[in-house]
Amino acid sequence: MPFKTVWEENGVYQAFEGIPTQLERKKADNEVLQSPQFDTIKYWIVDSTDITEYNINKSQTIDAAAFNIGASKTNKNIYKLFITKNPKIIKNITIYSNLFEETKSPWVVKTFNNLKDARDFIYNNI
Repeated sequence: MPFKTVWEENGVYQAFEGIPTQLERKKADNEVLQSPQFDTIKYWIVDSTDITEYNINKSQTIDAAAFNIGASKTNKNIYKLFITKNPKIIKNITIYSNLFEETKSPWVVKTFNNLKDARDFIYNNI
């Protein structure tokens, strides 16, 4: 499996590796969104540090954003934090983040270069 999900006290951490597909990305989202814990989490970390090749396109990113924007209506208090240095992934995160801003979704979407910075952000904001 190219991703793992770890439930934490106030949120969830997902790490991807290898070459994730769009289907696997959706599966990872569903694992979080369909969990009873989703309603109370305060953060969702998506760590893409170990992705070796990235083939998710703009259309698929828009699909993911729309799906998550819908979910933001049930839990409005999530920091969605992405970890990556990969320019292709950063480009898609920018598309994703812009859609959240355009639709006035309550989630805060941020990108970090490493897990420590993301965890520091969580520590200082929740």
